[in-house]
Amino acid sequence: MRPVKTYEIDMDHLTLGAVLKIIVDEQWQQRRQPVFLSSLPPLLEAKGLANYKEILGGQTLKQFVKDTGPTYGCKLVEHPTLRAKLALVPLEVPFDFASELRNAPTTVITSADVETFFRVLAFVAEDGSNLMLPASVIAKLVAIR
Repeated sequence: MRPVKTYEIDMDHLTLGAVLKIIVDEQWQQRRQPVFLSSLPPLLEAKGLANYKEILGGQTLKQFVKDTGPTYGCKLVEHPTLRAKLALVPLEVPFDFASELRNAPTTVITSADVETFFRVLAFVAEDGSNLMLPASVIAKLVAIR
């Protein structure tokens, strides 16, 4: 287990934590969506914390939230497969990206879709263009057909 980074408790850290909580709560109440870590810098600047990097003193925003987020009432949620997809939600909200994936609509490709795709390929091939598709894709399409 990795040692937890400790922070000096000062007004700057308290202010940063409080503003993060405000941003996260506003987003959740208005849209029922998490706040992506990548969208935080302009949101912090809009709340008067353009100097948040100075407050962190070289620490990343991700690490600050990971270490202190629960203290301020928010938590960091990491996507199970996409490392760069990081978000903040209120501490009491049971959100994870895995549930988001489970609730996503699944797309069914019908044989009519495949037939249309093959007609488009035939049309494109008429002008002498070379079109390369992986064999695995063709095999899946033929299996649906």
